[in-house]
Formats: sequence, structure tokens, C-alpha cells
Amino acid sequence: QRAQGSVIFDLERPGLQAVESILAAWRDLRRDGFQYAAVEVPLDRAGLSPLYEQLSSHGFFTAGFVPYRFSDRLGLRFQALGPTKVAFDQIKVVSDAARRLLETVKNEYSASRPL
Repeated sequence: QRAQGSVIFDLERPGLQAVESILAAWRDLRRDGFQYAAVEVPLDRAGLSPLYEQLSSHGFFTAGFVPYRFSDRLGLRFQALGPTKVAFDQIKVVSDAARRLLETVKNEYSASRPL
């Protein structure tokens, strides 16, 4: 879905090589301007814990349950967001504690941006 800058990977059979291929593809797609990726995997497959560990260590998070391939099988969706720019100057806060929290988040965001 190049026009939307997004990609969805279907992981029918989780395995280390499959996950490494997905991560490599996502890395390349981010360089091409993609901003969203999802990985869908059926819940009836073994290896969800190692899959979660591998994906989460590369910025993916658990998004929720989905009907796998629009069927009666339940699937799990992981999502990741590419580099985005946040308009911190547009965020309004009213207390000193909120201002300090916003500054902390802004600093962490700036330090962790890959681009």
C-alpha cells in the first residue's frame, strides 16, 4: 500500500528466518518513506512468545486481535510506526508537572529518533 505508506505482513508460520525477513523489509520500507507496518499471525500457531520478543525489540507493539485473513480464525496484530515528527510546540499544558513531563517526553523522543 505504497500510496498510504503502509504495509501488512502475513505471518502464517512464525519462525526466526521469517521474522528476520520481515524486519529487514520493514527497515528498507522505512527508508523509502513508509510510516506504518503490521504483522498478523494466527493465534493457533506455536511460538507467539518468541515472536513477540523479537518484534517488540524492533519497535513493534501488540495492537490487538483480528479475524485472521478475514476468517473465523483469530489472529494477533503487531504494529510499528516509522519516524514521525511531533509538533511539541502545539501541545498545551496547564501545570508545572505537565510541563516537566512534556519536556521529558520531548527529550526522550529527540534522543531516540533515528533520522
